Amino acid sequence: MTQIYPHSESGNTDVIRHYLLGLSTEDECEQIEAHLFADDEFFGQIKAAEDQLIDEYLTGLLPVPIREQFEREYLRIPERRKKVEMAGDLLRLTLARKTIEAAPTATRNPEAPDALGQTQQSSTVVPFPSRKFSPGNRKQLAVAALLVITIGSGWGLWKITHLQSQLEEAQTTQERETKRATDLEHQLAQERGTAAELAKRLEAERQHRSQLEQALLNSLPSPPQTSSPSPAPAGLLSCILFPNLTRSSGGARPLRLTPSVNTIQFQLMLQAHQPDSSLTVLIRTAEGTEVWHQENIRARQARGQKLINLKLPATTFEPADYVIEVRQKSSDQGFEKVATYHFAVRN
Repeated sequence: MTQIYPHSESGNTDVIRHYLLGLSTEDECEQIEAHLFADDEFFGQIKAAEDQLIDEYLTGLLPVPIREQFEREYLRIPERRKKVEMAGDLLRLTLARKTIEAAPTATRNPEAPDALGQTQQSSTVVPFPSRKFSPGNRKQLAVAALLVITIGSGWGLWKITHLQSQLEEAQTTQERETKRATDLEHQLAQERGTAAELAKRLEAERQHRSQLEQALLNSLPSPPQTSSPSPAPAGLLSCILFPNLTRSSGGARPLRLTPSVNTIQFQLMLQAHQPDSSLTVLIRTAEGTEVWHQENIRARQARGQKLINLKLPATTFEPADYVIEVRQKSSDQGFEKVATYHFAVRN
């Protein structure tokens, strides 16, 4: 892409002429327009190059290809075409004025006597302008001068109006961008507030689940007390799983398989409305590899809580993430999912 030098007039002449003739690339147009509103000196360079291009067009100095490009691209905009027409009128009036001023004027013999019979001095005297022209020429010159003043005033007024329009457009764009930035900041603040509220609700939900799990553990029947209570079976690792609750993070620890563990007992909690008979339990890895399954399992009740009790050898599991699915046969002899549980095994 062509480099723009805002403070170098000579280095930008060709670039600006290409821009005015519609020969610049899209990237070059964006770069020039960015400097146009940000740099007054560069704006002056563009106006000077534009005036020079118009003068060369009106005086016939443009080569034919560039002249055709000028007429095809530059003059297609009504404001530019009007500007060229006004400059052409001003040029024609200027040429007419020069022609009038170059017309031969009446000369007077300094030795001729005047009305009183006196002889004029031999020194050169600049004639008064009124003696240069006939009444008809003076009238033409007055009209030409009036037209020059009128066109010059109109051109200055048009230029001021054009600059004011550009300034208002730039101010409108800046106000629009400022409003957009304000709206985005307000939206960002709302999103942050929503995220904070969701995080707060998620933490409350985790605490509630933890409380429910602890309450359920406390509600499970205790083993009957005897005078000499028997110790817990050696090598048994027990865990309680709730639907869709991952036993790996967020308050629930993964299952740790130590060398002394030989059996894992799962207690799968069910909702009260879920079925309790003819169930199929499938255990698979998170990648989908089946590890164990059993059909025709029946849930049991423990103090009003419906659950499925499973005991599996510890050798069934390797350190990995697992999914337990509880299914029931559907009316079309297929299977439909009843509940899903997640847990992780670590050494």
